[in-house]
Amino acid sequence: MRTILVLILGLGAACGTKPNPEVCCTSVDQCAAIGVSDGLRPCGGAGQVCTPAGLCVASECDVNTDCTDAASPICIAHECVAKCVIDADCMDPAAAKCDSDGVCVACVENAQCTTDTAPTCDATAHTCRACAADADCDSGVCLEFSGECAATARLIIVSPNGASNGQCDATHPCLTVADAMALVTGQRDVIRIVDGKVQTGMPTIGVPSVDQVVVDGDASAAIGAGSGSAVFKVEQGATLTLEEVAISGVLNARITVIDNLGGVVLLNRCAFAHAGFVQAIGTLTLTSNVLSDFSSSQADGVLVLRSNQATGFGLTVSGGTVNLIGNRLAGGSGIMRASGARLSLENNLITSADSFADALDLRGAAAGSKFRFNTMINTSGVDNGASYLSCDSSTAVASNIIAWNTSGSPQCVSTFSLYDAFVTNAGSGNQTGDVNTFFVDYLHQDYRLSPASPALAHGDPTATDVTTDIDGNARPNPAGSAPDVGAFEAP
Repeated sequence: MRTILVLILGLGAACGTKPNPEVCCTSVDQCAAIGVSDGLRPCGGAGQVCTPAGLCVASECDVNTDCTDAASPICIAHECVAKCVIDADCMDPAAAKCDSDGVCVACVENAQCTTDTAPTCDATAHTCRACAADADCDSGVCLEFSGECAATARLIIVSPNGASNGQCDATHPCLTVADAMALVTGQRDVIRIVDGKVQTGMPTIGVPSVDQVVVDGDASAAIGAGSGSAVFKVEQGATLTLEEVAISGVLNARITVIDNLGGVVLLNRCAFAHAGFVQAIGTLTLTSNVLSDFSSSQADGVLVLRSNQATGFGLTVSGGTVNLIGNRLAGGSGIMRASGARLSLENNLITSADSFADALDLRGAAAGSKFRFNTMINTSGVDNGASYLSCDSSTAVASNIIAWNTSGSPQCVSTFSLYDAFVTNAGSGNQTGDVNTFFVDYLHQDYRLSPASPALAHGDPTATDVTTDIDGNARPNPAGSAPDVGAFEAP
């Protein structure tokens, strides 16, 4: 690394001397600082650059990546040096901030991250990224579904300590969700629930047709609802997102979402108890929620359930499109009844402790439906002939583990699937074995694949479009092999 020389230059007419003819300057301010008064003096040599001190030197770098010596990784004034001192030392536009340790980075604070999609400065990597938690945002509100920090001006605050007809800001919060919904506009569209459980304020809350309405909660946020009420009605093209909010009702209440005239609803990282939805048309997506006693129905539209954990789950479908991907579903009688819809059920873990229960009835599904890479377990010690899966030729069934502990007659033709000793099934590539050899720990409900599992590398080798398992691990593993059978791909 070169050492930048400090030039002691004359001050022109003031000292009666001329500036050193070897100096350079490329801006009026730089020329004035070193006493050059006769115009800019760029370097004339090929490949030379002018340093801030006014020296013509050979350029070593333009950006940090040009500096390959680990002892001098920073490009400052076209020289590779050990550390930066100020932001102006960092010439790489992608790493234009000088961190306290002398390394040029993309950011050191959130204010330097100016895009909606990457508003947060990562404290370790010092790069701008999407927010992942409320603490990432200066406003204290991260919309995790989009990775966006909600500006304070967008917030409408609701608290059990608030008042009806309040200003609905942090100092004067609203009392009910209905109070807040009445204030929603295109510019103020995030209802933030804080300090515990709030009430709806009316039996059914209509969602206005603005660009979007978000109901977001802090760690304690919850909405209480009465028997049989519908908390939100989403119609006429409205868009509603519920995130990190608990909604609870009474047993068998239908309270969560009515989505019936082209609306769009997203439920993300919420907790629902004794709740459900009724969807007539539109798009409804549930991701990473905890659901209990969750009974729902869909007549049309698009329904997506991804990475949810459910107990007492029941779904009735009569039309539209349904995608169930990577869920853990536990139910008693009737986990899913679906006809007239195009179905895709992949990478789900479906469990029960009730051998009386018929689990999935997919008869009448639309052509092109799929039931692939699922693991079905019934832990009941009693065989009562229940059906684990009923379908017809419209549904392709492949690469599943069926350990339903039943001697009921097979209801579907499948391929490349693994069955416990109770069941045999027509179709090519199937296997039957001892369920105790399938999993890491069957008795303690660890349904990952054991090192000697017969499920290893016996899945449908043509199913190259299923690229991950229930936990997001790459499928197949290793790449180029046949995939494993069931919801889990072995490491």
